[in-house]
Amino acid sequence: MKREKSFAIFLMFTIMIGAIGMNASTVYGELTAQVWTYNDPSYTVKTTTFGDGDTVYVEVTDTITTGSPKTISVKNNTIGNKIFVEVNEDTKTMYRGSFIVYSGANDDENDKLALFTGQTATINAYDGKGTETINCVLGAYINLSDPSPVKAGDIAVTLTTSKNVVKVPTPLTLTLSDSTTLEITLTGNIPGDTFRGSFTVDDSVPEGRAIFSLVGSALEDQEGNTSDIILSGDSIVIDQTPPPPPTNLSVTLSGGVKISWNASFPEDDVGQYKVYRSSSSGVKNTDVLVVTISANGSPSYSWIDTGANSGNFYYIVISEDLAGNQSEPSNESFVEHKEFLSLSFVQSVARRDSPAKIILKVNQPADITIYIFNLIGEVVYKWNNYVTSETEWLWTGVNMYGERVNNGTYICKITVKAGDGSTVNRTKILGVLY
Repeated sequence: MKREKSFAIFLMFTIMIGAIGMNASTVYGELTAQVWTYNDPSYTVKTTTFGDGDTVYVEVTDTITTGSPKTISVKNNTIGNKIFVEVNEDTKTMYRGSFIVYSGANDDENDKLALFTGQTATINAYDGKGTETINCVLGAYINLSDPSPVKAGDIAVTLTTSKNVVKVPTPLTLTLSDSTTLEITLTGNIPGDTFRGSFTVDDSVPEGRAIFSLVGSALEDQEGNTSDIILSGDSIVIDQTPPPPPTNLSVTLSGGVKISWNASFPEDDVGQYKVYRSSSSGVKNTDVLVVTISANGSPSYSWIDTGANSGNFYYIVISEDLAGNQSEPSNESFVEHKEFLSLSFVQSVARRDSPAKIILKVNQPADITIYIFNLIGEVVYKWNNYVTSETEWLWTGVNMYGERVNNGTYICKITVKAGDGSTVNRTKILGVLY
């Protein structure tokens, strides 16, 4: 019955607008202007029905008039407004603008149109050569604490009306996919526009699409207008089934800990993968969440954990669907991450009879480069060597030409790069005192 009534109203507006358009075409010989109204700033969803506080986006096509901002008139019964429509398209004959359906005043300085619930207004472009009629409805908006798709749990419901109502609009009925229903009792202050309730999704609630509805004249405003229209949020999807787990998790050392796994199969309902890390076996989704990777249809995924320093690390990956249901964990994978570079500063000051001395140890073959900078950032000395395990570095306080540098403070920068791409940078203050 509700759908038939809405269609009848839509049909009535269509006939009215069509008749006005034909009349304009007949009188003027050709349609020189036409108006469209939308409820979205991208001008893709055309509509003629708006609630109090909604923004009406206006698009005017004019085949004759050109130039800068134009003015179109809006007439609400006997109350008229002027709305400026800016030229912001490539073609000079396309004009766009907007106004707000507003019941707080009859003629607002911000170009808000006073349109009370149940009233209509007509937009005229350039002496009536293009027209559109809009309608302001009393309706409700539904928001959930767990937006659709909805997983198992207690779900808080907030119903907001397009204007204050004089009675609580309850019960709110949720018709489930098997045609059974849940009745949701709403509470709130009246007159008012915000009401709250809750329902529970558990094993007794079937999966699939569910529809919210109000009965009869559940919405009633202070002017006596009634409605049962839900303007948004009337349809949700209930999903309690976890997705399949990821498989073949492996970890290797490669510029950090490289984590690789195969996608869940099928991956249709997977929204993201969550990688967890622990220092002991038996990783759970309550351990350290190191990264969340969005599913993109790939057969496999990988990510490098640069936050795992030396030690033993265990990993699992869990897939999560769009409702927030989580899969069983993947297989657990382990890696021992030894410290890549260790330094021992035996002596930090180069003296006449004893050089500065550093012992460098690496856990895999690597190129080591050492730069010595003075305090104004100039390189005074550079040393490079390929080290397989351990080496001793000495600096006698000379520059790259073998000349003794001035006494003072110098900055030592050590860069170590391994064959797998791992890089470590360390900085140390050295001194020279002869």
